[in-house]
Amino acid sequence: MAQPQQIKQALASSYHLATNHTQPTRIMNPHNFEVAKAVQAGHLTLSVSPLLGCDYAFVHHKGSCDLLNESNITSSIQELIEILELSPRQSVIVSVHEISDEEMKFTRYDYAWNDHHVTQVIAMPVTHQEQIDFMYMMLNCSTAC
Repeated sequence: MAQPQQIKQALASSYHLATNHTQPTRIMNPHNFEVAKAVQAGHLTLSVSPLLGCDYAFVHHKGSCDLLNESNITSSIQELIEILELSPRQSVIVSVHEISDEEMKFTRYDYAWNDHHVTQVIAMPVTHQEQIDFMYMMLNCSTAC
């Protein structure tokens, strides 16, 4: 699992400052590390909880999160898998939308993994009380990244 320093290094290594003409431009990934930028800016908090060979990755946010909307979710999950060094076939991505200090809404993202890429993402709101309780338990046992 990636540590905060590794996330910063991944973000730094994917960019090349236009003012630095002494080194060639280096693009390591086809995306712009928008999730890592949001974490650094304090808009998102990431945590992971391993459970019997399956990692639950939580993306905690207050208010709306454009990175989790339909047009961005595929690239956001791809980035989460990369920066957190998750096994794509053994990971569950869950958003935690903090409504208030006492209320959170969970959404599980089911996705297909094909040829090293995330495809066919389906957002599944967690609505059954047993599942909500399980998500709270997993979130409380998770480690911040």
